[in-house]
Amino acid sequence: MSVKLFWRYLAATFLVTFFFQFLLVILLATTALRAGGGLYWTLLVLGGSAPTVVAVYLVLRHDRQTEKRNFFKSIVAFRKNPGWFVFALFFPLAIGGLYRLMEDDAQGLFDLSASDLLMFIPALFLGILLGGLEEVGWRGLLFRELQYQGPLVVVALLTGGIWGLWHIPLFFIEGTAHGDYAFLPYFLGALMYGVFLTYILVRTRSIGMAILSHAAINAAASIGLSIVFRHDLFTYLYLALFILIGYFLLIQYEKEASH
Repeated sequence: MSVKLFWRYLAATFLVTFFFQFLLVILLATTALRAGGGLYWTLLVLGGSAPTVVAVYLVLRHDRQTEKRNFFKSIVAFRKNPGWFVFALFFPLAIGGLYRLMEDDAQGLFDLSASDLLMFIPALFLGILLGGLEEVGWRGLLFRELQYQGPLVVVALLTGGIWGLWHIPLFFIEGTAHGDYAFLPYFLGALMYGVFLTYILVRTRSIGMAILSHAAINAAASIGLSIVFRHDLFTYLYLALFILIGYFLLIQYEKEASH
């Protein structure tokens, strides 16, 4: 692990994101700027693209030629067992749908029409651009720099925790879904999804599969199949349950890999 590269990545990513997105917070509060306009989206996207742009820059700047080639090949490595495509795409739908079913919102779940479900497909492609490509940084460069520094599950939780903290500015920006979330359950959700995204990454050895699955998380939320990040006992227990499931999946993988 290059300690210097790890800290450069974190410092640059957080600095760029927090600069543009907190600038947006200030402009929304002090000027006539309103959510949804061109400048609003420009600042939001500039901040949100930092994990990807910084990772690509650092890989190009510091990696040896072979490392660069392997890194970028992993981003487009989709020739995998079809079962992994199913898992990557549908585990977010399953987690969100089961949550809605168990929280007594079964009627809302069953009210989803075929057209609602079909919207998952265009939402998935949009989710790759607006979220999924972050994985070039989080489960790409950041995970690579941490992966040999402790047990896999610890690395997965640390990566997920950093990912969760990086979203802090969105909780202050009018017009984002994060404005309706409670931060602590959202942070636990980042840990949970981070564990599953790491599991997909190590099983498939593909950053591209993590990108696809991250996009599926966002697409599932866009059609109403998501966890509601609020302060209640059921939500905390549900998140803890799936963190544990992810934990055991990673433990099992490490046991298999060590033999």
